[in-house]
Amino acid sequence: MAYRIIIVFIYLAILSCSEPFGIIDKNHNATIDEECIAYKIDSSLIVQDGNIQYLIAGPTNHEKFNISDSDIDLCKLNQGLGREYFPALYEPQYDPIEKFSYDDGMECIVVNDGKIKKIFPYCVLSQHETVNETVNGEAVMVVYCELAKLAAVYKRTYCDKTLTFAPSGYTYFDNDYWNGVQGILMWDRESESLWWPLNDKCLSGSMQGTTIAKASFQVWEYMTWGEIKKQYPHSISVSHEQEIEIPTNLPSYSLEDISCP
Repeated sequence: MAYRIIIVFIYLAILSCSEPFGIIDKNHNATIDEECIAYKIDSSLIVQDGNIQYLIAGPTNHEKFNISDSDIDLCKLNQGLGREYFPALYEPQYDPIEKFSYDDGMECIVVNDGKIKKIFPYCVLSQHETVNETVNGEAVMVVYCELAKLAAVYKRTYCDKTLTFAPSGYTYFDNDYWNGVQGILMWDRESESLWWPLNDKCLSGSMQGTTIAKASFQVWEYMTWGEIKKQYPHSISVSHEQEIEIPTNLPSYSLEDISCP
């Protein structure tokens, strides 16, 4: 009899421990799933306005992303330092490489712009994370994420619209991609959609579901600073100190303006 009582006690203890823990603030419409017991971000950053759910993006009420019916799992979202903390470059400036003294092992992205080789050292990219450029008449962006060690060049034209990108101030992870590492979550200023280059998808906004496309490898490549000095001694490298003016005269694209195949 004592043996059966012990077995019953252990069973009840296991049941009690299997209940989820943590308090969810229903005023902020927190959602949970089997793998998440609470937001990884401050729940005050999620705002519900009628049927629309917003993700706060900056210090003012006007800085927010519409994430209603998005592909974003809020349990996989992590907050950063604000969407302008790492200032994207919109009109990057360059100097001849002889003005710089990087270690020969410094990793870089080399972009072929006609006869000009434009160099993007990782140490400079880490300060901006996103560089908007036009190469051979094609709008592209150079993206770097220190957390995921992602560095690549992507196209900026989707659904017949040329977009201007910047870091969103948030990172995102999914165990199905890149072994669950945190990665930069980007946004475009025209449609205010959120894009995640680790799975090559737009996760929210007017562009939701659109695939992020890398620029042709004929346009860019990986090289070290030492290799660049030997092969492209007349190339130019993105400057350290730049005056950055956030563009304010960009078009605004709603869902009605977007026509994707």
